[in-house]
Amino acid sequence: MNLTRETVGDVVVVAVREGHLDDRNCDAFKHGLLRLIGRDLKVVVDLDLQLVQSPFFGVLLRRLRAAKGEMRLCALTPTVRAFVEIVSLHQCVDIFNTRDEAIKAFQA
Repeated sequence: MNLTRETVGDVVVVAVREGHLDDRNCDAFKHGLLRLIGRDLKVVVDLDLQLVQSPFFGVLLRRLRAAKGEMRLCALTPTVRAFVEIVSLHQCVDIFNTRDEAIKAFQA
């Protein structure tokens, strides 16, 4: 699983560069993402993916909410944005076009 972590102030940005997130790599993604986030409470997930077919968002949201944390999504492709809207995730998580917009939203 190709994940990178960058810290910008008190915000952790995790970038996903796998191409597809589906049943075959969902567990690796979930464990990798949770490991990279650690105990950080302000998280931006950069999802520049072609396809998402995974319930991993629920796991991540529950973990962050239990710790009083927040998550933002950014850089969603049209296909991934459509998936997010179909599963109504956009009602639970703010979505931004760019990483910078998502980071700045934590500072507002």
